[in-house]
Amino acid sequence: MANHNPPSNPFKKDNTHSQFITATGRPKIFENPQQLWLAACTYFTYCTDTLVHVWVFDRGRLVSEYKVQAMSARGLCLFLGISKNSLSVYKKDPVFTDTVNRINDVMFVHNFKHAAIGLLHGKIIAYDGNYA
Repeated sequence: MANHNPPSNPFKKDNTHSQFITATGRPKIFENPQQLWLAACTYFTYCTDTLVHVWVFDRGRLVSEYKVQAMSARGLCLFLGISKNSLSVYKKDPVFTDTVNRINDVMFVHNFKHAAIGLLHGKIIAYDGNYA
């Protein structure tokens, strides 16, 4: 067998470069609450303007219908290209808290209103509205 020696350590013993790191992880996609709100409004528009095609039985016949889309935090995150954890991080940031709460309220009211008139399944309105 070949002798496998571990590579030598490229860092010197008294290396202090890590002390100068000011931020870790990926930077935030949205620099301010207004950017997050405008992006969420684009998602809201997408959900309200795009109908979902479904097939349902009506008196024994298969009928084609179009239904409104439910809004969700996961759908919002996929649309924005962020993770659900990132949305939670935004919510914990005092600068973004009100914006994330307003986004949650818009999604809850949309789902409640459409479930109340029968365009979405009624179990959606049983959710407490805390999406993020």
